[in-house]
Amino acid sequence: MLMATKTATRLTIDVSLDFRDELKIQVIAHGKTLKDYVVKALIERMQRDSLEKDKVWGELSEEAKKDGLMSTEESESLLKRMKHA
Repeated sequence: MLMATKTATRLTIDVSLDFRDELKIQVIAHGKTLKDYVVKALIERMQRDSLEKDKVWGELSEEAKKDGLMSTEESESLLKRMKHA
């Protein structure tokens, strides 16, 4: 799992005033700092995206295996390589 570390760098993004105001409301409602709220949201999104990517690669691997394009061993090897890429 990715974590914010003590060795960090600043990330600056431009957002609309309306979005900033809504974000501030959410931060206050959850009793968090803006930094903690945004970092947690980004980490959660990255984890979901990673799971979705793994699912897609798994489905592609299964299709290739069914179509005889690759063996079970090749399919498993491909999945392992993609997870560590």
